[in-house]
Amino acid sequence: MDLKTPRNVYLSAFYKSRIPVILTALVDNLARNKAKIAEEYGEEAKEELKTVIGEISEFKYEIQTNKPLKNLTSRAPDAQLYNGYIEKQTDEMGPPTPFHTIWLLTECYVYRRVRQAFEGTNSLKNFDPFRNQKEEAYNVGLPLINQLGQYLW
Repeated sequence: MDLKTPRNVYLSAFYKSRIPVILTALVDNLARNKAKIAEEYGEEAKEELKTVIGEISEFKYEIQTNKPLKNLTSRAPDAQLYNGYIEKQTDEMGPPTPFHTIWLLTECYVYRRVRQAFEGTNSLKNFDPFRNQKEEAYNVGLPLINQLGQYLW
C-alpha cells in the first residue's frame, strides 16, 4: 500500500513500503552484473548468484504477500537476537508479518535476510550487494563533502 501513516500509529509497511522496490533493484543489479561479479569472485560465484537471486526473489514474494517473518538460519550471533524478537512478538501478538509489525524490525530484518543469502555461499560470503550504490552515493556527495570540509577546517 501507499497510504499516509495516521498519527499515533506505529510506523509499519502497512502504510508504505519501499522494500519490494529495493529487493527488485537488488535482484536486477545482481543479474546485470553477474559476469563482473564472477570475474572478481570466481566462476563458482556465477552459479551461487543464481541461488542467491532465487532466495531474494522468494523473500520479496514473502514480503509482498505479508507472510510471517521466518526465523533466521544463520549461525551468526545477531541471528539469535532477531529470532528471539520474532518469538517474543509471536507469543505476545501473533506471528509478526511485514505489514503488521514495527517498521524498524521489518527494515532491519530485510537487510539481515539478504545478508544471510550471501552467507550461505562459498565464494560470496564477504560480497556487499550494495557496494555499487554506496560508492555511487559517495562519489555524488564528494563535492559537497569537500565544500563542507572547507567550512569545518
